Amino acid sequence: MSARFSVVDALGMAIAVNEWGPPDGEPVVFLHGFLDHGRSFFKLGQLLSGGFRVIAPDFRGHGKSGWAPAGSYYHFYDYFMDTKLVLDTLVGERPVHLCGHSMGGSVATGFAAAFPRRIRKLVLIEGLGIPGATFDDAPGRVTTWIDSVIHVRSKVIRPMPDLNYAAERLLAQNGRMTREFALTIAKYGTRTVEQGLVWSFDPMQRTRSPKPYYLDEYKAFWKKLPTGTLHVLGGDSPFKLPDFAERIACFDSPHVEVLPKTGHNPHHDAAEALAALLFNFLS
Repeated sequence: MSARFSVVDALGMAIAVNEWGPPDGEPVVFLHGFLDHGRSFFKLGQLLSGGFRVIAPDFRGHGKSGWAPAGSYYHFYDYFMDTKLVLDTLVGERPVHLCGHSMGGSVATGFAAAFPRRIRKLVLIEGLGIPGATFDDAPGRVTTWIDSVIHVRSKVIRPMPDLNYAAERLLAQNGRMTREFALTIAKYGTRTVEQGLVWSFDPMQRTRSPKPYYLDEYKAFWKKLPTGTLHVLGGDSPFKLPDFAERIACFDSPHVEVLPKTGHNPHHDAAEALAALLFNFLS
């Protein structure tokens, strides 16, 4: 099943949306990770489409969504706003199952804590955040942010020659995915320029945000989440949090599942196994 594509007007920002499954089905929303896009969930969308309406937006500055205007920036809470406006447009007030991967897990966390009545069940796929910062880190982060923005704005991007090259770049980062899978997400995640292809995300996404990841902030979010959040971890993920036990203790009756032989991207590495987990949890 191919994806249905649409664009939502999020207060003037164009947010691209991919969908699979019946339009009147029970909605399951997937939020993607850093420098990724909603079409990255295409295999899960196909596998779940028999029982659910699968909705996977591209965050602003990613995929086929709009970019922040010149002189502005991407602030993390903007993604919370994007999520709400997409849901308001596509499903109204109907509660949804919300699934977030990596960075999308942090967005799903904040959104679910802020709007608990909009959530039926919550799934975090490798979505417990990154190592926490302290307030002492703030001055240096501001310096790094300003320097990185100036650098990226002046940098000339070197195009890739073709789609095969882009797919090889993805395979070099994750050898577990098939070449066909890599070609599919590379095709959606690139745009054509005069000399070849470039990634479709805004280069500004590569800059370091001025606001670090403050663990206490997310602990406050976690403590407001619905009972029984499902956490899916990649058995071979390189992102192992030394304070995992401390973080998971903030959740009310969490379920933890580890998918063996998968890395940080279980939806790429083992979509069938992940889909089976989600069917059992969401049904």
